[in-house]
This record gives sequence, C-alpha cells and structure tokens, in this order.
Amino acid sequence: MSKVQMFQLVIILSLLPFFAVAQHKGINFQAVIKKPDGTYPSASGLTVTLQILDPVTNCVLREEEHTGKNVSNGYLNLIVGDASANTPLGKNPTPVLTLTEVMDNSKQRTGLKCVDIHNNIVASNQAYSPTNVDRRVLRVRLNIQGDEVVADFNMRAVAFAVNSEMLNSKTDTDFVNINTAKGVTKDNVESVFERFTKLDSLLNSTKLDGLLTRTNAAGDSLAVNVTGNAATATTIAGGIESLLPAQAGQTGKYLRTDGSSISWESVATGGGGLSQIGISLPASVFTNGADITANGQVSATFTNQNANMVFAGPSSGSASVPTFRALTASDIPSLTHTNITGTLSSGQIVDPFVASGLVVTGMTSNSTAQVLSPCLGVVKSAGAAFSCGALVASDIPVLTTSHLPDGSVSDVKIGSVSGTKITGTVSSGNLPVAGSGVAGIVNAIAQSFSGLKEFLNGIKVVGNAEVTGALSSASLSTSGSITSSADMTASGVVSADRIRVANSSATCDSATEGSLKYNSASKKMEYCNGTAWTQISQGTQANLSIGAPSSSLVKSGPVTFDVTYGSGADTATISLDAGDITLGGTATTGCSVTGVTGAGSTRTITVNGCAGSGTVNISIAAGTANSTTGDAAPAAGPSTPYNVDNTGPTAPTGVSLGTVPSNLTNSPTITYTAASDVGGSTVANHQIKIIKTS
Repeated sequence: MSKVQMFQLVIILSLLPFFAVAQHKGINFQAVIKKPDGTYPSASGLTVTLQILDPVTNCVLREEEHTGKNVSNGYLNLIVGDASANTPLGKNPTPVLTLTEVMDNSKQRTGLKCVDIHNNIVASNQAYSPTNVDRRVLRVRLNIQGDEVVADFNMRAVAFAVNSEMLNSKTDTDFVNINTAKGVTKDNVESVFERFTKLDSLLNSTKLDGLLTRTNAAGDSLAVNVTGNAATATTIAGGIESLLPAQAGQTGKYLRTDGSSISWESVATGGGGLSQIGISLPASVFTNGADITANGQVSATFTNQNANMVFAGPSSGSASVPTFRALTASDIPSLTHTNITGTLSSGQIVDPFVASGLVVTGMTSNSTAQVLSPCLGVVKSAGAAFSCGALVASDIPVLTTSHLPDGSVSDVKIGSVSGTKITGTVSSGNLPVAGSGVAGIVNAIAQSFSGLKEFLNGIKVVGNAEVTGALSSASLSTSGSITSSADMTASGVVSADRIRVANSSATCDSATEGSLKYNSASKKMEYCNGTAWTQISQGTQANLSIGAPSSSLVKSGPVTFDVTYGSGADTATISLDAGDITLGGTATTGCSVTGVTGAGSTRTITVNGCAGSGTVNISIAAGTANSTTGDAAPAAGPSTPYNVDNTGPTAPTGVSLGTVPSNLTNSPTITYTAASDVGGSTVANHQIKIIKTS
C-alpha cells in the first residue's frame, strides 16, 4: 500500500464560504483523518498544503501553505483563503488569484501550471476557460506521522455560493463600503441623507419663497426660485449680493454694523501694537539689551573684556554662574610628552643649558644637572658623570637560561651558555664551530642534512609512482619503505591499473580514467570512466528502460516510446522532460520531442514532425531520477529505431521475361532486381500465365 493510501480523509462539514475576522472572506474546511486500523491520529505543528484545481486538467488556480496546524483525534480544521497562509509562487499564477477570482466562472485564466497526484508539474502556461456550472477541486496534502496524506474534494457548491455574491458581475468593491477610519459608517450615511431630505423640503418650501419676495432700494426683485440644484446656486449668490451695500469702490474694506444697519468701513490705522520687544541679557557679556525690532531682527553687542581672559565657570569650589576670568593651573589637564610639539628654547631648559645633548637631573651623587652629548657607542655612568664608549667584557654579566625570552634551542650555545637561541645573521668570523659531537651550529646544520638524507633513503619507489621536485639519484634510493602516511605526501598519477586520486576540478578523459574525486557540489564521490565523472553507487540503482516504438514505419509521426523506471527508483524524484531526450539515427531532420506525459514509474515520450527518410531513435540523459538511496539514474539508449519514409521506392531494374514453354501448360517467369525502399520493402516476383482461348 502506498503512503498516500495509508489514511482515509473523511469530510464531516460541507465547504461553505463565510466571513472571518476583519471582513476577510474564507471557506471553512473541516475533516477527520482515520487510519485503516480504525484509529484517529493526533499531531501538532503540521504544514498543510491546499490546492484549488480546475476540474478539467488539474491546473493550480491557487496554492496555500498553512503552517503550525494541529490534528487532534483525527480532527482537522482550516480556513481556505486565510490571510495568514503563505502563497508560494512555485505553482501559483502570477499575480496570485484571490479566492473570489478563483471561483469566478466568467473569466478565462491563463499562465497556469498543471500537477499530478504527486505534485509534479506536468504542463505549464496552460489556460482554463470555465463554464457557468463549473466546479473546483480542493486537494489537501499533509504529512502526518511519516505518511503522506493526499485527498481531493469536489467544490461545486462553493463555486456557486461565491458567484452568487456578485450582482451583474459586480464585487463588493463596486459598492460603498463601511470605512470607520474615514467616518463612513451606517449611522453617518443615514444622518447625511436625513439632513439632505430636510434641506430639500426646506428649499422647496413656499414660505421661503414668500420671505424672499422683496425688493432692494433700486426696486430690483430679490425673490429667487430655490430648488436646491446646481443651476440655482448662481441665483442664490446673486440674491445675497443684492442684499449687501454697493461694492463699487469699496476694495479692502469690511462690513460693519452699528446695530441697525451695515456699511463698508476701512481698516483702522495707527494706535496700539508693539514696535519692538526687549530681551534682558547679562551686562557682563552684552553691552546693550538684545531687542527684537519691527523688522524681526535681534540686535546685541558683546561687552569689552581684558586680555587673556576666558569665559568659564569657577576655578574651584561648587558650581556657579560662568564669568570672564584668567586661566589657572587646574584648568589645564595633565599633558604627556606626545601632546607637546615644537622646539624648546634655551630659556625653557633648566640651567645649565647645553646647546646639544640630553639634560639629566636627579642623580644621587650630583645635585647639578648633567648633559650627555651625542656620541657613538653606549652611554656609561661612573656615578658622578656620564661618558660614551664601546662595551667591554666587564660590562656584560654572565647570562643564564632565565634571560632567554624566546625559549631555548638544543645543540647551540654561545660561550658557556647552553640553550641560547640565535636570531639574525652571524658573520663567518663570529660563528662558533664545535670540534666534536653536535654541539655547534655547523654540526647542527650537518645533522639536519643527515636526517633529510636518512629520510630520503627510506623512501621506496613502487610501480610508476610519480616523484615531483628536484631530487638527484644520489639523494633517493629504491630501497626501504614509508612506514606511515605522515612520512610522505604524494601527488600525481600512480599507474593506469591502479586507483588514482584527482583534483576536484579535473577533467575526465583518457589520462584520468580510473581516478577518484570528491564532488563538493553534490557531496558525493565520483569516478572517471574515461568519458565523464560518474557518481559511485550508495546501494540501489535507479534503473530505467526504453520500450519499443509504437510504430515501425511512419511518414512523419507521431511515434511514442514508453520509459519505465525500475523498482529502485524513487518516483517522487522523476524529472524527465524534453531537454533530457536526444534524437539519433539517419533521419532526424525536422524531428522533435513534442510531449512527455505520464505519472508514477512510467513516462510516455512523443516524437513527431520528421521530414527525412531513414531511422530515428531516442536516448535519455543521466540524472532524470534518483534511487531510494540517492543514486542518480543512469543514461539510457539508444532505443530500438523506427523507420521514417518521405521518399518513394526506387524502380526495379533488369526486368526480363523467361522462355515461354512450348506446351503452354506452364507460365513463363519475370525476373528483375527488386526495388529498395525504407523499411526493407521489396516488389515480389511475378509470373505470366498463358491460357488457351480455343
């Protein structure tokens, strides 16, 4: 039993559309998963894939991934179209269709991908033109307790229900929707229409018309026909303007009333207002007050200060208002010699000053500062004075191993000190040479060469081992052996009949045939068969075979081949397509692979459009599937060929009539060379029969 059949998926509640939180539309889906043994599984954190397919070719109209879902005692509850679900673009149309668009039977959908029960894409860029009564198929896919569960459900009622929400193909966005953020609510809309109704009643009132039946001082009628439409707006404005005092020559004036009548008045000038605003600033800093004048500018002047004064807080004590004062020693931070630049003058050096040299003070036996003039050699002290000179033997103390900062090196010594490490270059005149043993530098170097020669003498050349580097015959012997892998790092080719190790980027050809390498991309070991790098099997081969052609002789096609993957292949990994198929033979002109269909372990390849005459076969590239242990399927082919015939047969040659028997009882024989034709067809031999008429 396949994994897909391990469970039974039983729907317990019809698929019906409903409104979820925040007016989001969805379809409530509830089901019970039941094992064949009658038990109901439980699991948590599952990923459930939902696909809505068209009912004709199973093309994906919408795919959703619902993560973190739980199954309790077999019960599964989902919302198809949930906003929190992920809609990956692998099989979804672009852009992703909404749930309403998926169920809309009035529009054609293009650019779709069709899938089989194993979720393999079998066709791309497909179109679906629904009819008014088309249903949809809901495919549920999940893995529970290691088993794959796949089930399809008919969504006919749901498609009808979603389409019934539309009026003359209008969606909810074609109508005024409630929008609380913008104040569009049911109460507000009703309030607007209520006020409009009262206003309309008022504007059409005869009482209002009667009140407006008046004339101005010029005798003009002020009556207006108020109907509330746009054409009346100008009439109303004209009526209002006629009620006002004459506006000619009154530019820039305003209306003023004295309690009984209104008139145009000029804006008063002068009196009141501010010409400037003063800001009080401390006199210790600013000479005059900072005033904001009529033009908005601020004017202030700093107060004169004495030389070498700084504006700072108190030099000691608690915090207070800052003032101008002289710097004190505590205002300057402690400075190191790296903060002092320039050249010191003679007056800045403690007396006595010497034009060149180093002044040293604080000597225990001399209270006067001493000067060390520049000199060659080292500066030496005699207690009360300094002098320059070279080091002598008495200046250097006896060194012990505790004075060696770098550790020690055996077999090297200077004088009586053993274990001293020497760095740098030692001239030949100063190089100690030991008379015996390995105590001197020369003997140590000699021993190193001796050890190298001893190592090289222990290397044994076996077979056709390749040795790289500049080694002479005197330095390398053919006796001895390498005792461990650490004794020698080998590179190059051993021999043609032995395993070789190749670089991961090496090309597979006759020179590297039989070599092994590691493929860092596939994380697999591969070997070179002289033509291509081939993965070393991990246990099970994904075999495949090509069946015989559906026809042995055609004009152009189509001809089909059945490709069967063996029991070792993982059918979920089969990815055979037209790009994996190569056409061969003598008549491939115009031929092409026009289709690869099928499911499970069998695929059908269709070849058509051949325009030549001769044979055609197919071959399949390696890697179109994996085995259950991860091995790639090998290449297959060429297949059994079929014949293509787009030319007529040649005419027979050498036709001759045999001797006519004298007794007229036998027929003479026609002999000839048969015609040749594609497929091996020939013209059969014929005889002439003579029949007596009297």
